[in-house]
Amino acid sequence: MLNLKQLLDTVKIQPQIRSEMYRKVMINQLQKRPYWCISRQRKWGVPIPVFYHHQTKEPLINQNIIDHLCAKLQENGSDFWWQLPQNQLLPPEYSDKAKDYIKGEDILDIWFDSGISWSYLFNDSQVADLYLEGVDQFTGWFQSSLITSTALRDRCPFKEILVHGFAVDEKGEKMSKSLGNVVDPVDVVLGGKAGQNAYGVDVLRWWVACHANQTTMASVSTNILNQSKDEVQKIRSILRFAISALSDYQYDEEDFQHTRLVDRYILHLLYQIHGKNSQILVLRI
Repeated sequence: MLNLKQLLDTVKIQPQIRSEMYRKVMINQLQKRPYWCISRQRKWGVPIPVFYHHQTKEPLINQNIIDHLCAKLQENGSDFWWQLPQNQLLPPEYSDKAKDYIKGEDILDIWFDSGISWSYLFNDSQVADLYLEGVDQFTGWFQSSLITSTALRDRCPFKEILVHGFAVDEKGEKMSKSLGNVVDPVDVVLGGKAGQNAYGVDVLRWWVACHANQTTMASVSTNILNQSKDEVQKIRSILRFAISALSDYQYDEEDFQHTRLVDRYILHLLYQIHGKNSQILVLRI
């Protein structure tokens, strides 16, 4: 556990504004985690390559058996465990004892499957630049990847994680196809088949800027989209007035020297806001 915490301290967590909060959440989840039972009693999944003695129920599993099964996988495909007779699943040296054993029916926990995905891409010294997932993965993929990589090679599998929230409806429920409450961005822009309003791309962009980055849950509903539409219209009116008022303005650097102090201060604030917003738009990885 101590090693996991030390490794996690070296990881950058984005968005930066919630970095320390998310780090504490992840450490707290690790501390509360019980022992990991990696077997599951299901019909579909990655089988655990173990055999059991008919009478004693003593498990039979070793590196030689695993290597033999890996070769069978290459030869026969991923369904070999269910398709081949048992005497072919065990190495030749066990042929005279095959009848004394039955193959296990348990599968690996799916989080173990996904948790070792790093091993397919990297060697022992490589790590991913970025893992990206939702806030629910502190107890899922983020955690299982960290545990398996630390156990097998004593290093964190990622340099940085980016944690995103979820889009929720006006009741605060997570959007999902099964609930039928998903709002399609295309329908927001172009209008839906059921007669939903077409708000245009600027309203969608404004919703993302105002509602999709402030909390872990981004609410989207007809009321919020209508509010975003009104706000965009106000901005357009202000910009239209500013453009018309400045249509015949000719900039001269000498004019700046004669501006009032308060005007210079406002220009300075505008410069700072522009620089800050430009920096925020760049995701530093």
